[in-house]
Amino acid sequence: MGWGLVNRCWGAFVAAILLTCAADIIAWANVYVPLPWQVNVLSWHIWFVAGAAFALGPAYQLQAVQRIEWSVRAVVNRYAHPETANDLNTGAA
Repeated sequence: MGWGLVNRCWGAFVAAILLTCAADIIAWANVYVPLPWQVNVLSWHIWFVAGAAFALGPAYQLQAVQRIEWSVRAVVNRYAHPETANDLNTGAA
């Protein structure tokens, strides 16, 4: 389907879920096996990236809905005012 806004929305959600799982696995492993501090620091910062990815999903959906609304308005205006349809297409005033 390509990388349209709807696909980006779902991609952001999938990335967020995978990052959350990775951070949880590192936290779980740290309970049973003391991990090096570098791995712990990585797990702390994964949460910020996962949170950003969770925020991107609805943002992409909102942008997709707005683009659809703009397209519908353009079509409605074209048919509601047919006398200006040529002016809109050519850019003439």
